Amino acid sequence: LADSTQLAALFEQQLADLKLSLTDPRYAQAHLEDSLSLIGRTVTSAFTYQGPGALQGAKITLSKYAIGDGNRFSVPYPGSQSYIKAEFPKGFPISLGSGLAFKGADKQGNLEFWVLTDRGPNGDSPDLQNGDGTTTPTKSFPVPGFNPLYGVVSVGVGNGNRRATRQSTTILRDVDGSPMSGRPIPPGSVGSTGETPVGDTLQILKTVQGGVDFDVHGIDPEAIVPTPDGKSLWMADEYGPFVFKVNAASGKIETKLAPGNGLPDIVKYRQPNRGIEALALSPNGNLLAGVQSILKMPDATDSKGKIQKTTKAVFTRLVQIQPDGSTRMYAYPITDASGNVPYSKNKDAKIGDLVSLDDTRYLIIERGEQTDGKDHNMVYLIDISGATDLTRKTISGLEPEYQTTLKALTDAGVVPVKKTLLFDMVEGSGFGWVSGKTEGLTLVDKQTIAVANDNDFGLAAEIVGPNGEILAGNDCEMDASGRIVAGTGKCTASGQYTYRIIRGKPWETTSRLFLIRLPKPVLDYAS
Repeated sequence: LADSTQLAALFEQQLADLKLSLTDPRYAQAHLEDSLSLIGRTVTSAFTYQGPGALQGAKITLSKYAIGDGNRFSVPYPGSQSYIKAEFPKGFPISLGSGLAFKGADKQGNLEFWVLTDRGPNGDSPDLQNGDGTTTPTKSFPVPGFNPLYGVVSVGVGNGNRRATRQSTTILRDVDGSPMSGRPIPPGSVGSTGETPVGDTLQILKTVQGGVDFDVHGIDPEAIVPTPDGKSLWMADEYGPFVFKVNAASGKIETKLAPGNGLPDIVKYRQPNRGIEALALSPNGNLLAGVQSILKMPDATDSKGKIQKTTKAVFTRLVQIQPDGSTRMYAYPITDASGNVPYSKNKDAKIGDLVSLDDTRYLIIERGEQTDGKDHNMVYLIDISGATDLTRKTISGLEPEYQTTLKALTDAGVVPVKKTLLFDMVEGSGFGWVSGKTEGLTLVDKQTIAVANDNDFGLAAEIVGPNGEILAGNDCEMDASGRIVAGTGKCTASGQYTYRIIRGKPWETTSRLFLIRLPKPVLDYAS
C-alpha cells in the first residue's frame, strides 16, 4: 500500500475495463486513498519535496486520512425537491475542516482533534432586484435550520486502527442559550453581510410573522483553539467578524468580541463573508486572529488630494488580543518572495488558519488561485516580533491599505510580518492534496503538522439556461418571487432559467485530515 501511484493506476485500469471514465484523473488517487482510509488502511508514504520553500529537497512523510463514521454524520435534507433528494440520498456530507486544533492523545495513543463546521450547507444565488433599481445579494440555504457545531475527531495511528472518526459533536449556543444558526444577521446589525437568505427554490426565507428570516444568532465559525485547561474554546467568525469564547462542555458562548467592542473597529471593513478565518493562542495568553482577505474600505482622498482605493492593498490584518483586552494589529503581506502579489486580484489571497509555535512565531496557511491558474495552499512560518503595530497608523492621512506596493509601506515606516515559506501543497508538489479550501491547521508535535479542508458540505449551485448553458449560481438577478430574470448579468438569452443545487467537485467533497511529518522540528526552518 505504500505506492499510492501504482494503486491509482490500477484503479484507473479497472475503470477502463468497466468502460468508465473520469472527469479528472486526480479523483482516482484521491478516491482510492479516501476509500482505504475509511476501512482503516490509511495510506502513509514518504516523498522528497521539490517545490518552493525552506523544505525543498526534504523527505516528508504523509498520512492521508478521510474523516468518516457512517451516514449518521451527514446533514439531512429537509426540503421537497426530488432532484436534490436523488442527488443527496444520504444528506449533505458533513464539513469538519473549517477549524482544527490538536486536543491530545487518548489512552490508546490515538490522536484527538477539535474540529468545526462553518455556517452550514449554502450556495451562491442570484442578486435580488429591489423596487428602486438596486439589487441585494442573496445566499441559498437548503438546510436553513442547520446549527453550526464543533466536535472531536479521533485519528488512529497504530497498525490495527488507521481510521479518522468523529467521536462527538456539540451545537453552538449564543450567550442567552439560544441555538446558533448559519443564516445571515439582520441588516443594520454588527456583523451583517447584507445578504438575504433564500431557500433551494430561491424563495425568500420568511418567519411565521412574514418577515425575512434573518437570525440575530447567526454565526459563520471558521477557527477553533482550546484554552490550556481545556475547559473553553476560542473561536472566530466570518460574519462579524467576531471572536468568541465557548464553554467546551455545553457549547454556550461565554464572551463575544466584535468590531468596536473588544476588536479594533476597522475590521468591520472585512469583505462580506471574509471575516476572521484564523485564530491562535500563544503561550503568553495572547490571541492572534487573521482577517481572511484584504479589507474593503470606501474610496478616500489622501492629504495630497488624490482619490485612493483599497482594492490593491498588499496585506491583510492580523489582530493580537492580549489578556487585558488591549489589541495590536500587524500587516501580513500577501506578496511572494520577490515582493509582488501573485494573484490576479489582490482580494483573491486568503488566510486559512493559524497555529502558535511560541509567543511571536506561528504557522499560517495562505491560499488562493494565482496567476498560473492553480490553487496554491502554502504554509508559512511567520514572526510578528519586529512588525509595526498598525493601531492609529496612517500614511498621507489614510489607512495603510490605500498603499499599493510593499515598498510604499516600508518607506512609510511600516514593517510587515516576516514570513518564510515552508512548502506549497499545490497540484504536482507531491502532497496529493486535491482539496482547494485548506482551512484547518494545527501542530501535533514539534515535527508534525496537521491540515484539514472545508468541503462545503459537498454541494455547489448552478443556473441552467434555456439552451442548456451552465452558469454560476450568482451570475444573474432574480425578482421577489424567486424567478430568475432573463437579460440580467450573464443570463443574456431569452427564455426560462432554472436554479439548481448540485454536487460539488467530487475530489473536494471528502473531509480530509493529513498528518505531515517533517525531518526536523518546524522552528529549525526559521530564517
